[in-house]
Amino acid sequence: MRGSRPYLRGTSQFLLAALAWTSGAFAQEEAPAKDVAPKPPTSTVTPAFELKRELTDRAATDQRTRTTFRAELLLSSPISLLRLDVPFVDKKNSFAGDPSNTGLGDLTTRVALAPIPIWGAPLTLYLDLVFPTGEDLGAGKYQVVPGTSSSIRLLSGDAPALIFLPVAEQYISVAGDPTRQSLYYLKFELKVEARWEHWSVSLNPKPVIDWTGLSTAAVIDLEGAWIASAHWRLWLKVGRRLWGSTLPSTYDTQAELGVRWTL
Repeated sequence: MRGSRPYLRGTSQFLLAALAWTSGAFAQEEAPAKDVAPKPPTSTVTPAFELKRELTDRAATDQRTRTTFRAELLLSSPISLLRLDVPFVDKKNSFAGDPSNTGLGDLTTRVALAPIPIWGAPLTLYLDLVFPTGEDLGAGKYQVVPGTSSSIRLLSGDAPALIFLPVAEQYISVAGDPTRQSLYYLKFELKVEARWEHWSVSLNPKPVIDWTGLSTAAVIDLEGAWIASAHWRLWLKVGRRLWGSTLPSTYDTQAELGVRWTL
């Protein structure tokens, strides 16, 4: 495809820079303060993998029907998570799509810091980088996405546990195809989840504020999950539009089936 080689060269350079920054973060060690006892070194590294299939109707480019593979490294401190999302987007743009005819979508990476306790709740800061490897099947833009998430227990007791899981992410396009639309929007997730030993149910409103057009939209997801063991989790999620037009991260209808394996 015309113009693909410059984008691939730019993507490889951006990925190398991101990996170099991450490696530097691991290499630097701060000297403990004199009045603070040094913490023992931690070397816990837990790999995790996800595979999910999303069927989407009348969606923004970033929400088209696709199959996504996710690989994660769960760490401790100062970096708590390294993530790579590899989407394969159906070229047939419909709800059912065609999983036999796909192309590579936009790759997404995440680096998350260790949670910081704020008023008794953990606050996690992270940074996503989105690369325009999808060309016509993606947004066509390099994106920087600073984000934050937390976990707040709303109901005490053994079963069920009721948890509030807020997320805020600011999407900023910084380079890419000049003919494609620039992205500058804020996305929230306001998930409330009930957890049992082997099951969970959640309701997740997701409002979006588009700063470029000063418009808003929102979708809502309902998810049920089976936690088969400490290593396996399977889920089914359905979503609908609440209001607004087709802004990024929104859709009319979506169904998702996924599985997660943690070593």
